This record gives sequence, C-alpha cells and structure tokens, in this order.
Amino acid sequence: MTPINAETPTLFSEFLLGIRECLRRDKLSKDDMLIPRLVEAIKRSSERAKSSQIANQGSEKKQEQVAAQAKAKDEIAKEIVALKKQQITADHEKSILAGIRKKLLEDEKLLKEERKKFLEEKKKFLEEKQQFEKLQENAK
Repeated sequence: MTPINAETPTLFSEFLLGIRECLRRDKLSKDDMLIPRLVEAIKRSSERAKSSQIANQGSEKKQEQVAAQAKAKDEIAKEIVALKKQQITADHEKSILAGIRKKLLEDEKLLKEERKKFLEEKKKFLEEKQQFEKLQENAK
C-alpha cells in the first residue's frame, strides 16, 4: 500500500487523508455513519481542488498577460531602435546634403567671379581690338 503524503496533495490523497482523519477522531464504530462523512470529505476535497485549479488558472492567465506585455515591450523597444537608426541615417544624409549645398554655393560664387573676370578680359580684348583696327585704318 502506498503511503499517504500530505506534502503533495492530489484529489485521491486528500480523500484518503480525510478518511484517516475521520477514523482517528471518532474511532468509528458500526453505529456511526461512514458514508455521509466520506461524501462530505469528497465534497471538501473536490472544492479545494476546484479552488486550487481556479487559482492556478488565474496565475496562468496572469503569466500569459505578463509574457504578452513583455513581448509587446520588446517589440516596441526594437521598433524604437530601428527608428533611432533611421533618424541617425536621416541626420547623416541631411549633413551630407548640407555639405553638398555649401559646396555648390561656393562653386557658384567662383563661377560668378570667373565669369566677371572673363567678361572684363573680353571687354579689354574688344577695346584692344578696336584700338588695333583704328591703328590699322590710320596706318593706311
């Protein structure tokens, strides 16, 4: 016969413990009604089992909710990291574009200066050409 272990209660072991308790307390005689007490012990153990099952289900639901929340937080953290990387990339691209824009403005200034010099040289050349042509006409 298997010994009854009170540390690991199961439905059957609680039933047997209830019977043993009844036998110890009353030292049942033939006149005592064992059946109603057994039924009562079965009901009590059934109620305890149901309440522990309900408590276990509640804790399981809570664990599932906590796990779902942790998963959601993890996904949000990953999304934040991805967005920060995109922001860093966008900032880097903006700085590159700002550098290009600055270089284009500098080049545009240089081109204006070069064009101005070219126009001045062209003007001088045309003036010298006119003077040369006048000299040639005067020399004829």
